[in-house]
Amino acid sequence: MRAVYLFELRFRMRQVSTYLFFLVLFLLTFLFVTTDAVKIGGGDGQVKINAPIVLGQVVGIMGAFGAVIASALVGTAIYRDFESQSHELFFTTRLSRAAYFFGRYLGALTVTLGVYSGLLFGVLLGSLMPWVDKSGLGPFRLESYVNVFLVILLPNVLFLSSLFFVFGTLTRSLLAIYLQGVLVFVGWAIALGMLRAVDNKLAASLFDPFGLASTSVVTRYWTLAEKNVNLLPLSGALLYNRLLWVGVGVGVLLAGFRLFQFSARAMTLGKKKAVSQTASGTHPLAPSLGVFPTSSARGKGKVNVWMPLVRFYFRDIVRSVPFLVIAAAGALLLGVNAWHADT
Repeated sequence: MRAVYLFELRFRMRQVSTYLFFLVLFLLTFLFVTTDAVKIGGGDGQVKINAPIVLGQVVGIMGAFGAVIASALVGTAIYRDFESQSHELFFTTRLSRAAYFFGRYLGALTVTLGVYSGLLFGVLLGSLMPWVDKSGLGPFRLESYVNVFLVILLPNVLFLSSLFFVFGTLTRSLLAIYLQGVLVFVGWAIALGMLRAVDNKLAASLFDPFGLASTSVVTRYWTLAEKNVNLLPLSGALLYNRLLWVGVGVGVLLAGFRLFQFSARAMTLGKKKAVSQTASGTHPLAPSLGVFPTSSARGKGKVNVWMPLVRFYFRDIVRSVPFLVIAAAGALLLGVNAWHADT
């Protein structure tokens, strides 16, 4: 397992996308601290930007917002082997199923934690910039960042990583991997809006996997001074919430391991039809387009080739499952927000 873990770690550290993901999350929180252009959360302006309660809110919100990043980092860990058709090499060695599965997971989890730590580094470095108004900042306290990392960031990443890794491993579909990140974010946003109408705040806070609702419950009676100084307490609703979603993450991971087949066959609901060229060598899309582009097309001929391509790919996109699912999710989110607009 150690060899698989190190292999996954080295692979991810060589990818430009890993550093781009880190940079995106880093810049968002850096700009949140250093400018008024980026707003994260709904603070009242009296609580210090680097207070633990604000850090927890920022990390929780950005954890949900960055679900697509987590799905790209973790969901593709085993899928890559099937995409590159190197999976059969692993399956014919003495490598055990557990070593392969958990080695890949732990390597991807470590990298995802590193990428998400950019959220905390962004706040930390932003608070050191000379142009930032120091009246909105409290003194630097390392324990504030460690507290938020352990209480909010680590459980969130563990839950997301387990969910995305198992789903990507079982389906082995790039479409499913990226789509789940969008659906998790939209589903969370809808659920959070609906939970505000629930009278039992303690019970409602348990259903927020990112810990924002439970943090609000345990800190709602804090004074302004306590909000600026106190660390997030791992007790009450927040403790129950963290235990629940870490348990869900571990349960999903173990269930995924039980279902994982150490073979070339993926879990699927139907048979996939391969797209191939016809016996005559004609491209399969040519009949639908009505034309076939050639390198000799010039002037008006290029337009005649271009327009059918535009129409074909436009129809292909708007009729595709990803487009329809994301559009439906967006419409549902808009409807829920409109319903609760007066609250």
